[in-house]
Amino acid sequence: MKKAFFFCFLLGIFLLPVLSYSQNKHKTDSLKQIVNNKALHDTTRARAVLLYVAEINKYSDSNIAILVWADSLSRKYNNEKLTANLVYEKLNLYRGGGDPCREKLFREATALVFYCHQHHDTLFEAKGYFTRASAYWNYNMTDKAIAEQIKAANLFMKTDNLHTKAYNIYLVGYYMFNNDQYTEALPYFIKAYGMSRQENNKGMMLETSGWIGNTYNALKKFDSAIYYRHLSLSYVKDGVNGARADGYRYLGNIYQNMGMLDSALTIYQRSVKMFIAVGNNALLEKYFIAKIYSKQGKYQLASKALDQLFDTVKHYNNPLVKYLSTELAGDVYDKAGEPSKAILAYRNLVKMNDSIQKSDKADNVTEMNAKMQFEQAEQMQQVEEQHRADLAQKDKQKEVFIRNVFIAGFICLLFFGAIMYRNFLQKKKANILLVKQKELVEEKNKEILDSITYAKRLQDAILPPLGIIKKYIPESFLLYKPKDIVAGDFYWMERSGDTVLIAAADCTGHGVPGALVSVICSNALNRTVKEFRITEPGKILDKVRELVLETFEKSENNVQDGMDISLCCINTKTKEIQWSGAYNSLWYIQHGEMKEVLADKQPIGKNDKPTPFHTHNLNLQSGDTLYLFTDGYADQFGGPKGKKFKYKQLQEILLANTSRSMEEQKTILEGHLDEWKGSLEQVDDVLIIGIRV
Repeated sequence: MKKAFFFCFLLGIFLLPVLSYSQNKHKTDSLKQIVNNKALHDTTRARAVLLYVAEINKYSDSNIAILVWADSLSRKYNNEKLTANLVYEKLNLYRGGGDPCREKLFREATALVFYCHQHHDTLFEAKGYFTRASAYWNYNMTDKAIAEQIKAANLFMKTDNLHTKAYNIYLVGYYMFNNDQYTEALPYFIKAYGMSRQENNKGMMLETSGWIGNTYNALKKFDSAIYYRHLSLSYVKDGVNGARADGYRYLGNIYQNMGMLDSALTIYQRSVKMFIAVGNNALLEKYFIAKIYSKQGKYQLASKALDQLFDTVKHYNNPLVKYLSTELAGDVYDKAGEPSKAILAYRNLVKMNDSIQKSDKADNVTEMNAKMQFEQAEQMQQVEEQHRADLAQKDKQKEVFIRNVFIAGFICLLFFGAIMYRNFLQKKKANILLVKQKELVEEKNKEILDSITYAKRLQDAILPPLGIIKKYIPESFLLYKPKDIVAGDFYWMERSGDTVLIAAADCTGHGVPGALVSVICSNALNRTVKEFRITEPGKILDKVRELVLETFEKSENNVQDGMDISLCCINTKTKEIQWSGAYNSLWYIQHGEMKEVLADKQPIGKNDKPTPFHTHNLNLQSGDTLYLFTDGYADQFGGPKGKKFKYKQLQEILLANTSRSMEEQKTILEGHLDEWKGSLEQVDDVLIIGIRV
């Protein structure tokens, strides 16, 4: 019984490819019969062509011809979707046709874009731009590839497939990165990562977070690079695999760029073991190990590593590693005391350079250059020894010169010392006077600083404690960073029954003047809610404006101060939300989309044509997030060009991290602000309140 079963099993394995081929051939034969059956409708035959060519998936003149014929049928019956599919299938065949099909590929991709744009087919228009971008990239036309891929990504963003959106956004960053546009590439990688998190696509999360790390490495922001490279490794499946080995290789590159050679060496060695375990020769990683030994001055270890690498690389066609290793080998063997190996390496390097240059230079120039490099390689050891002798002689001469200068300087010091002592006695009296004046100034400054510090205690008293905010709105965060000790920005909260009122306000100015205005405005909010029992946001702002103007009208001066505000009313039982704003809008994220409720374009203060503030009723669902804010974050100057951060970039950060906890969002916002600001001064108070419904 067992023997019969084993025989059937072997027979099944043997016949499986035959049966598969038979089924595929039967399928293509059936499709051919449909295509040739003139009794069928033309569009049915055209669809059969589409399936037949997709099944064959091979470039040939006959396959192209049958697609052109089917295309004419679909256009005859105005079948736009079928036409787009047929043209796109032609693109796939041309891509497989290699360099001779280059012009046809560009022409057909352009035709697809034009046709789909006319017929409002966003998906296939995007595919056309995507194809042109990849073709430009394959032929090293990088700038054009980036431009086309941006068009493709923008169109794919209008489709429903989240993975396709993320992948095309990622490709823009990838093309830019490989064109050395690191600053421009970073936002695309970050956006693609955020979209991949929404989709929970571990593969894309691994890829995009890894490239964020690579980009920060290229920008020399090594802490961020290490964080994202470790984040990328966290998405790799457990165990030894190529993705984990590749991730460690990139991590080693970061530590090498930081100059942490021991750490880089350890990581490269780990990467090599993993690559070998999965059947990869790990040539590039072995080269990096030899290079680090050389940088550390461990030339014997570097020499041994290169010997092993050369034994391996001769069995594989990897010209890049072979060239880099040969380039490194001459200096390493020379310093390791292996002159014969060094000369051989120099000779091999000359031969490689000669081979590379032959395509661009005339033969006689190449021969002269090769000869010169060969002579330099043989004489390098002698030149280095002479150079060391010259350095030793110069060091000796330098010591004599320094000694003579020291003696002359000491004599001059004795001469000028007497003069300086006399001047010292004269200045001593003046310094005593200056010290007294300085002490007086410092005392006054301390008095002023103590007053402002005490004013901060008073201003803190009008701010609701964070514990109270968390009690009534647990899913929330508060990012509050005054520019000075006291601030013009303030946050406010009041509770009335099941209703919680919370606001982010920006008073005129900052520092002490802004703080004084904030006390007046905060008091007006408290009176409106507690004394006048008003809870509708628009009517609250109307009454607050009235009270603020009433306060300022008591002054003989024309006071123009006031505040901008974003005020939200939340019913903790029904989850009903009302909102009103003066200049400061409201953002909320629903179903992964950022939405904005515009504020009234008038302040809480004096206005030529005041109108009642509007109350907006919002229909939000559990999990949606609200953001109340002032203008300080978006107006902060910084970045590589010293420009404003702007609201668009703030929206992108919030949108990319909306799935995180509110405290994590606060930490990320603080990190981006500190990184953007760098060494520049904070220009205004910063206030953002985040609330998850």
